[in-house]
Amino acid sequence: MRTDALDELAARLGWETRDLADVIGAGWRRSEATPDHDFDLDPSGGLDPDDLLPLDVTPWHVAGDPAQLMARVFAHGVFLASPEGVWAGGTHGLEHRPGPPVYVPAHELSDRGPEVVRGIVAGRRRSFRWCRYCRSPQAPETRWEPDVCHGCASSWLGVVY
Repeated sequence: MRTDALDELAARLGWETRDLADVIGAGWRRSEATPDHDFDLDPSGGLDPDDLLPLDVTPWHVAGDPAQLMARVFAHGVFLASPEGVWAGGTHGLEHRPGPPVYVPAHELSDRGPEVVRGIVAGRRRSFRWCRYCRSPQAPETRWEPDVCHGCASSWLGVVY
């Protein structure tokens, strides 16, 4: 049984879950960051096109480990962004906040979506480095040094957080 949020995202868009997975992937979880909404960037102007009521501010979702892609799904389309890790709550408060988003309207998602996703994910992956101790990929926000992750910095370098 799948435990990610893909079913929720597909329902919000009015798509079949498998079809959305083919475009944006799977393994989605809600972002830790509190969502804000740029109504100027939103083509709906913040109104639900069906009943002209204010839209619910939907949460950002993140996928990948390390985080590689963020999505915010509305009935009218999807905002896609590269995650930017921020230590908002001290050593145990890593949040992923969206970088500059790219909007893809729902009617263009099948065609443009895969290309946008590939570009964002490729850019994010270029920022990863592999820890010289544990050999795992590390995003910039989880590295103590360019080639040492936070966990191995504690284990091997004596770093105390």
